[in-house]
Amino acid sequence: MSKGLFLTFFALAAFAVNAQTYHRRASLVYSSDSTEGRCTVSVLVDGAADIEMRGDDATLRNVTGYPPRWQRFECTGPMPASGVDLRLRAIEGNGEVKLTRDSFVPGVSVVRVTNLEGGDRLFTFEVSWTPSRPVYSGEADRSTVDDDAIQSCRTAVENRIRNDGYRYVRFGSIGMDDRGISDRVSGTASATSPYRTSSFDFNCRVNTTDGQVRSVDVTSR
Repeated sequence: MSKGLFLTFFALAAFAVNAQTYHRRASLVYSSDSTEGRCTVSVLVDGAADIEMRGDDATLRNVTGYPPRWQRFECTGPMPASGVDLRLRAIEGNGEVKLTRDSFVPGVSVVRVTNLEGGDRLFTFEVSWTPSRPVYSGEADRSTVDDDAIQSCRTAVENRIRNDGYRYVRFGSIGMDDRGISDRVSGTASATSPYRTSSFDFNCRVNTTDGQVRSVDVTSR
């Protein structure tokens, strides 16, 4: 093979890797706040990737490195097509998570995730909105607000299950305890590994002032 042909082949292969896209439709989940919408995204990234969200659809696009992979895309409802107050909160992952300039287009949110460590790393972030004038915050706000108890519990439970050797975690029901215990979140989940699939019941005790998880109990069924 000539040198020129080899370089052409290499360039085309590199373009094909970076052009890879993966489409996903959101799973609808319960919202404890009817005045605010939100989408939670978890992806495995080695390098950098863009996540473009429109309504309840999303496209995961490889920017650099190995192809990224979906882990979770859950929304309380479709992202509005009109202008909204769009906010980004990074939840998990050591790297950069920020809205791109494309997010100024009404009805579109594009989040760039950059892995600073190398290798497959799990990143989880949340995009939320309220029916207001467009205001966009570029850098992720990592503070936990009062109404984040359910999301904090979800993240803690997912981490606990992953630490037990499972890779893909899916949530069923989740919500504040319906027995009047205001500091408890409970629900169900399932997870798969190369060797088995399991179902779980879980509950979290949370701080009602900041939504932080105090304790987590996960039981296999």
